[in-house]
Amino acid sequence: MKFLAPPAKVGFGKHATLLDPEGNQIDLIEWASSKQTRVVSDQTVVNDILKRSPAAMEVLEDHGIRICGGCIVLLNASVRETAEYSGLSAVEASAMVEELNEKLSGEGK
Repeated sequence: MKFLAPPAKVGFGKHATLLDPEGNQIDLIEWASSKQTRVVSDQTVVNDILKRSPAAMEVLEDHGIRICGGCIVLLNASVRETAEYSGLSAVEASAMVEELNEKLSGEGK
């Protein structure tokens, strides 16, 4: 392979152009991911969130959700199911999902 252009940072991610042995031009493009990647949805299992970020427990507690290590039901339930079980409205559950996403995305900085 012959390298035609050095990788350059462009609007959509990294880009390089190569030639294969037959002389065909190949453009390699890496799609840039959004900085606001959603990690949590209302279907995400609470235990998966807490494994990734134990500090996310603060967000749950701010919404009145208390989970101890022995609470198998809530740990293995989705965020939506946990919110419903804890008496949160759909609006409160949506706000909690947004706060969890903010919490988790802020840890990668």
